[in-house]
Formats: sequence, structure tokens, C-alpha cells
Amino acid sequence: MTYIYLIRHAEAEGNLYRRIHGQYNSLITPRGKEQIKRLEERFRDIPIDAIYSSDLHRTIKTAAAVSRPKNLPIIPRPDLREIAMGVWEDLTWGDVERSEPDQLYAFNNDPLRWTVQDAEHFEAFQRRITDAIREIALQNRGKTVAIVTHGMALRAFAAEIMNIEPGEISRVPHSDNTSVSLLKVDENGLMEIEFYGDNAHIPEELSTFARQKWWREATTFDSSNMRFEPLCLDTQADIYLTWREKAWHMAYEGKEPPVGRWLDGVRRNAQAHSRAVAVAYLGGEPVGVIELDVNRAAGEKVGVIEFVYVEDEVRKTGKGTQLLGHAVSVYRPMGRERVRMSVYKENDLAIEFCERNGFCPVCAEFDGTSEQKIYELDITVPGEGA
Repeated sequence: MTYIYLIRHAEAEGNLYRRIHGQYNSLITPRGKEQIKRLEERFRDIPIDAIYSSDLHRTIKTAAAVSRPKNLPIIPRPDLREIAMGVWEDLTWGDVERSEPDQLYAFNNDPLRWTVQDAEHFEAFQRRITDAIREIALQNRGKTVAIVTHGMALRAFAAEIMNIEPGEISRVPHSDNTSVSLLKVDENGLMEIEFYGDNAHIPEELSTFARQKWWREATTFDSSNMRFEPLCLDTQADIYLTWREKAWHMAYEGKEPPVGRWLDGVRRNAQAHSRAVAVAYLGGEPVGVIELDVNRAAGEKVGVIEFVYVEDEVRKTGKGTQLLGHAVSVYRPMGRERVRMSVYKENDLAIEFCERNGFCPVCAEFDGTSEQKIYELDITVPGEGA
């Protein structure tokens, strides 16, 4: 008998920022790194003969949890990659929920009807994943191996093995990050899934799914997914200034806000890049804004967040992290290696946000009124651009 452990990668940027990352190459989040530690503990005493992984960074990093303690090489295979999402790559799920709801429903519930420009057809994808796993099983008869791959890849493969038609794929559960399934393959090549999507090694506070609800819904639509649109100063200057003033008075209560400087800056930043100043929406309601200064610190390969604000009721739910995802989405294709953010030393919420999302303090500076702490987040994906 051949045993194959099928493992979904740890939480990555797409999971946290609620962005569509099929073959987009993304980083593991701080929570994902903790999940990897728990996965390593789970496999510490399980004999493994070989380890295979999709060649994307998030799966390779996850596979190291199994390979490192056993001193085994990771064998990368592009045919274990996630489905290619075409023009949807790196859009937010909120974008497509609004612009293409029928296609999103098809993707999650009847993927043969999913037709997105430049995307991989589901039948070809399912065949690719199934052929790759069958080939690995054939090469490792009588052994125990681990394969690290992706969420939709696991569902497509499980549906094939369980004889579930694509139109009924909703019968195959979604699996949490670093969840483990066990596949048994007999001497005739007959495959059977012994268990699927087990995340017993992950406590609730480290579970990605414990913080999300989309996977519980029949439609898999999620009202907590943000979408972003460029700020229109002709019609939205008032709300922009309201958010600016709220943030200002948190640090400078009683001082006159520099409204003219803000308006000059936001016009300049909006002209510099079409996505530099974006309003975040939940449903039809504007709930926050992110402003990027794409020119400042460009020579250092740094992307500067000039201003970010999210309404209190949204901030408390953790959804504000999606604004950081917008900044990464803008700056990474520009070749920026780090994202920089300044926070007032009295702003405990902003400091906690930075530290929770992987920023590191680099220095402090005085802006003439108050001391600010400077934080930076490394957004470089190893191997990209090499």
C-alpha cells in the first residue's frame, strides 16, 4: 500500500488580504508561519520517504515543515500548482463578487461553467492535478510521501477520486490552511481518501477558517470582502477630509489640521498612479481609504503608505488588513521590496496592526509636532525577478 499525505499550504497573503491568488506568487503571513510550526510538530514522528510540492513560494515554505526535520529534499513540480485564474489574478474577491457574481458562483459550485479570460479550464486543471498525483504514486509504490498543494487543487482531485461531477463540487468541503488529507493507493492503483481536510493540529486562534465565514455559505460569497475604487476628489473630498481629521485628532487634539496640505498631497498622489488613492467598500458603503505616495523612497525600493484609515466598526473585525493588501498589490509589480508606514507613537491600535501583520520597526522621527515610529514590511517573494 502507498500512502500519500495531501497538505494545503499555510495561510498566505491571498487568504489574509482576501485577494485571488491562483498562480500569483505570494508570501506566507505571520499566522501562516505559526501554522507551519504546528504542522512540523504533527509530522515529527510520521515516517516520510519523499516530499513533493507545487513550485510556488507558499507551498515550498509549507513543505519545509515536513522536509526540514527529516533532512529530505523538496521536489518541486509545476503541475501541482493551483488553477490559473487568468485576468482575475490578484483582484479582490470583493471585486468579482460585484462585477461577475455569476462567474464567481460558477467557480465555487459548477466550475465547468466558469469562463474567465486567460484562465485555465477546469477540466484541464483537474486532469493536470490528478495525473501529477497518480504519477507520484506510481513512482513511490509501497512508500509514504507528502504532497503540498493548494485549496482548489485538493477539491478538484478529491472530486475526481470520489466520482463527484464538477456541478456537484460543493459536496467536497473546503479545507483550512495546513489541513491534511490521507490518500491510500493499492497495488492496482486504486485510490481511496481515508480522511480529508483534517486541521486538528491547528488551535482555533491559529485557524484561518475560524476567522472567515465564506466557506460555510452555500454561495461562498462573503460580505466581509472589500473592493477598492479610486478616490474621486470631485465627489468624495468631504469624506476623505473627514477621515483625515478623525485620524489627526487622535494624535493632535486641539491643533488645526493642515487641510490644504492634505488636498495638495492627495491630488499629487492620485495623479502619480491610478491606484494610489483608493476607497475601500464593504457592499456599497465606503468604509476606509488608503493613500500611497509612489514617488517617495522609490530609489530605496520602498513603497510608502502616506495615509490609511478604516472606520472603527470595521477595524475591530480585522478587515482593515485588506487595505494593506491593496498596497502590496500596487507596490510589488513596481519592484518595491518593502512597504513603509509611519504611525504616531501614541497610536497603540496602529502599532498593534503593524506588528500583527509582520512589519518591523526601523526607526523613529519627529515631524515637527509629534514623534512617529517608522515600520517596514518585507514584500519580496524569493526567486521572483531572478
